[in-house]
Amino acid sequence: MIGETVDDDRLARKDKVLGIGHDGGTKTFPLSALETNPVVNDRVAGEDMVVFFQPDTQTVLVCRRTLDGERSVFGQEVDEYGTVLLRDVRTRSRLLPFTGHGIDGELQGGTTGTGPLRRVVLVRLV
Repeated sequence: MIGETVDDDRLARKDKVLGIGHDGGTKTFPLSALETNPVVNDRVAGEDMVVFFQPDTQTVLVCRRTLDGERSVFGQEVDEYGTVLLRDVRTRSRLLPFTGHGIDGELQGGTTGTGPLRRVVLVRLV
């Protein structure tokens, strides 16, 4: 029936979500979940990705998480100045999320001008 709604209690009606479409695969992340867990290591269309959410600016970064041919797992770290960083679990290197630039450890200096992370998408949510 036209105009009929289907009840779905997984999210509130007006909850915002981040939707990723990549090589024919899709994945959706509720922003409420990203606020409590701002770094998500996942796969989209068989490719390893990391999702990083910055709640203060409502900005999301999605990057491939294969570095030098190896799958990386990332966590979040806040440095002594309050800067939110990505931490590569394997190398213990810290990276600036939105540039992908390695600031210490094995990945210090990055591999190119865009750093070791290959950005898929950068989104400012409104």
